[in-house]
Amino acid sequence: MIAENLPQRYSHQLYFFGEESKSIIDYFYNLIEVDINNNNNTNGHLEEYVYNYAELAQKIAVLTKNSKHYNNILSMLQTDEALKVIVALLFKGFGWRNEIYETFNISSKLYVETTLGTLQKISLLNKEKGIKLNHIFYEALTKIKNVSLGGALSQADLFFINEDFIKFCSLVKDLFEFKARTSESFKFSLKSIIEDSQHFVQQLDFIIDEELNQTSRKHFARGVHYETETIKAKQMKKDLKKAVAEIKLERLEAKEQQNLLSNQEAGQLALVRESNNALALIPKNELSSDIENFRKTRKATAFYNGQECNVDEILAAQAKRDKEIENTETIIGKPEMATEKSIFDNGVYLSKAAREEWEESSKPKSAEQEVDDLFASMGVNL
Repeated sequence: MIAENLPQRYSHQLYFFGEESKSIIDYFYNLIEVDINNNNNTNGHLEEYVYNYAELAQKIAVLTKNSKHYNNILSMLQTDEALKVIVALLFKGFGWRNEIYETFNISSKLYVETTLGTLQKISLLNKEKGIKLNHIFYEALTKIKNVSLGGALSQADLFFINEDFIKFCSLVKDLFEFKARTSESFKFSLKSIIEDSQHFVQQLDFIIDEELNQTSRKHFARGVHYETETIKAKQMKKDLKKAVAEIKLERLEAKEQQNLLSNQEAGQLALVRESNNALALIPKNELSSDIENFRKTRKATAFYNGQECNVDEILAAQAKRDKEIENTETIIGKPEMATEKSIFDNGVYLSKAAREEWEESSKPKSAEQEVDDLFASMGVNL
């Protein structure tokens, strides 16, 4: 449902939601429950403590048509840290170098770099700049990170799993099960990576649940509360629009049977039959005013203290007040200072000259100056 309602430009980011992907994720999740002493499985690899990495690497190289990268594939399969990167990508759907290294406790950035490089060389990942991340993933990230990701994320290279990555994970299931059965350390690492991924998945599930079950969602960013229309609301509008179109079609067909169609109505009916879609009866400009306004401004409705407001007007008014403060006489009786460049200090605007005067007056006085000031306060001039 989520994948269907996101723009087509995000389709390459959404293999995480596929049924095959979910099936593989469930399989890997079950590996952390494997009993290392249980040897009932009849697979030859699992009965031994030696794995034929070369055979698997050759199989992957041939199936992905990347035999020239055989050595890189073999090295990746033999390295536990590289396998951790693969699991991190599988359970999250995407990642970037620093995030994978810091979040999933990989022992060295070199392993992250090398593994991402190998996976990309054999066409198992799609790379894209962070600024193009779909808004559902971005919102989930901001909630678990609790920091502004803006600048750093927009410039980072993101790596998204693709359909071939899912197939690749199907090929290496045997290897991961072998590792989980023969190494408690690896199984513990696998469990940690899965648990770290769950923070993102839980936020993603929460957002998706709201999108599918509520008609609007509330947000708070940069001091402004605002609401956005959900997938459910958009679907309801589509359904309503479709129902209205079908009613119009029924009326036109009824008038046709009675030979009461006007030329315009006959043209409309012909258009519907040509396109085989009753929605052709609904002009594109028949959109609700709020949606039309959103399409023009690309801004959602904002609220301040419970009242609807215009964000642009608030920011413009604030900028105007800031300008007035900037141009106000900073020192009464010295209008020439108002045109000087101001410096913002502790909530008060001071001109450069005023600040210098304040700094001069704030300097500690000498003993002689203090004596002079004392006599001056008594009206005695020395």
